[in-house]
Amino acid sequence: MGAQVNVIRRVVVLLAYFAVAPAFFAQTHEHGGGDLGKVDFPVTASKEAQTEFNRAVALLHHMTYPQARTAFEHVAQIDPKCAMAHWGIAMTLFQPLWPTRPSPCTTS
Repeated sequence: MGAQVNVIRRVVVLLAYFAVAPAFFAQTHEHGGGDLGKVDFPVTASKEAQTEFNRAVALLHHMTYPQARTAFEHVAQIDPKCAMAHWGIAMTLFQPLWPTRPSPCTTS
Protein backbone atom coordinates (compact mmCIF):
# COMPACT_ATOMS: atom_id res chain seq x y z
CA MET A 1 0.00 0.00 0.00
CA GLY A 2 2.92 2.36 0.71
CA ALA A 3 4.16 1.95 -2.87
CA GLN A 4 0.73 2.91 -4.22
CA VAL A 5 0.70 6.06 -2.09
CA ASN A 6 4.13 7.04 -3.45
CA VAL A 7 2.97 6.51 -7.02
CA ILE A 8 -0.16 8.59 -6.41
CA ARG A 9 1.93 11.37 -4.85
CA ARG A 10 4.26 11.40 -7.84
CA VAL A 11 1.36 11.53 -10.26
CA VAL A 12 -0.23 14.41 -8.32
CA VAL A 13 3.07 16.32 -8.29
CA LEU A 14 3.53 15.82 -12.04
CA LEU A 15 -0.04 16.92 -12.78
CA ALA A 16 0.40 20.01 -10.63
CA TYR A 17 3.66 20.82 -12.41
CA PHE A 18 2.09 20.56 -15.87
CA ALA A 19 -0.86 22.66 -14.73
CA VAL A 20 1.28 25.61 -13.57
CA ALA A 21 4.40 25.30 -15.75
CA PRO A 22 2.99 27.27 -18.72
CA ALA A 23 2.47 30.31 -16.50
CA PHE A 24 6.11 30.23 -15.45
CA PHE A 25 7.43 29.87 -18.98
CA ALA A 26 5.14 32.44 -20.62
CA GLN A 27 6.89 35.65 -21.54
CA THR A 28 5.83 39.04 -20.22
CA HIS A 29 6.09 41.88 -22.70
CA GLU A 30 6.01 45.65 -22.38
CA HIS A 31 5.02 48.30 -24.87
CA GLY A 32 5.32 52.03 -24.41
CA GLY A 33 5.93 51.64 -20.70
CA GLY A 34 2.84 49.44 -20.27
CA ASP A 35 2.68 45.74 -19.55
CA LEU A 36 1.25 43.70 -22.43
CA GLY A 37 0.76 40.60 -20.30
CA LYS A 38 2.03 37.07 -20.77
CA VAL A 39 1.99 35.26 -24.09
CA ASP A 40 3.13 31.72 -24.80
CA PHE A 41 2.20 30.87 -28.39
CA PRO A 42 4.63 28.14 -29.50
CA VAL A 43 5.58 28.19 -33.17
CA THR A 44 8.21 26.46 -35.24
CA ALA A 45 10.92 29.11 -35.28
CA SER A 46 14.29 30.02 -33.85
CA LYS A 47 14.44 30.97 -30.18
CA GLU A 48 14.91 34.66 -31.01
CA ALA A 49 12.00 34.58 -33.46
CA GLN A 50 9.81 32.82 -30.87
CA THR A 51 10.46 35.57 -28.33
CA GLU A 52 9.62 38.27 -30.86
CA PHE A 53 6.58 36.33 -32.09
CA ASN A 54 5.16 36.22 -28.56
CA ARG A 55 5.66 39.98 -28.29
CA ALA A 56 3.95 40.50 -31.66
CA VAL A 57 0.96 38.41 -30.56
CA ALA A 58 0.72 40.49 -27.38
CA LEU A 59 0.66 43.65 -29.50
CA LEU A 60 -2.00 42.12 -31.75
CA HIS A 61 -4.18 41.24 -28.76
CA HIS A 62 -3.90 44.83 -27.57
CA MET A 63 -5.16 45.99 -30.98
CA THR A 64 -2.02 47.98 -31.69
CA TYR A 65 -2.15 46.80 -35.29
CA PRO A 66 0.58 48.94 -36.87
CA GLN A 67 3.06 48.01 -34.11
CA ALA A 68 2.01 44.35 -34.31
CA ARG A 69 2.53 44.32 -38.07
CA THR A 70 6.03 45.77 -37.65
CA ALA A 71 6.77 43.15 -34.98
CA PHE A 72 5.53 40.27 -37.18
CA GLU A 73 7.59 41.61 -40.11
CA HIS A 74 10.61 41.61 -37.78
CA VAL A 75 9.90 37.95 -36.90
CA ALA A 76 9.83 37.12 -40.63
CA GLN A 77 13.22 38.83 -41.04
CA ILE A 78 14.71 36.90 -38.12
CA ASP A 79 13.37 33.55 -39.32
CA PRO A 80 12.10 33.61 -42.92
CA LYS A 81 10.84 30.01 -42.52
CA CYS A 82 8.43 31.00 -39.74
CA ALA A 83 5.10 30.77 -41.57
CA MET A 84 3.24 32.06 -38.52
CA ALA A 85 4.99 35.41 -38.92
CA HIS A 86 3.11 35.83 -42.20
CA TRP A 87 -0.12 34.74 -40.50
CA GLY A 88 0.48 37.49 -37.97
CA ILE A 89 1.01 40.08 -40.68
CA ALA A 90 -2.29 39.02 -42.25
CA MET A 91 -4.05 39.20 -38.89
CA THR A 92 -3.02 42.84 -38.52
CA LEU A 93 -5.00 43.63 -41.68
CA PHE A 94 -8.29 42.51 -40.13
CA GLN A 95 -9.29 45.15 -37.63
CA PRO A 96 -12.91 44.45 -36.72
CA LEU A 97 -13.33 47.50 -34.49
CA TRP A 98 -11.82 50.03 -36.87
CA PRO A 99 -12.86 51.04 -40.40
CA THR A 100 -9.49 50.00 -41.84
CA ARG A 101 -10.32 46.57 -43.24
CA PRO A 102 -8.67 45.73 -46.55
CA SER A 103 -10.93 46.13 -49.56
CA PRO A 104 -11.41 43.34 -52.11
CA CYS A 105 -9.20 45.32 -54.50
CA THR A 106 -6.25 45.27 -52.11
CA THR A 107 -6.50 41.57 -51.30
CA SER A 108 -6.60 40.19 -54.82
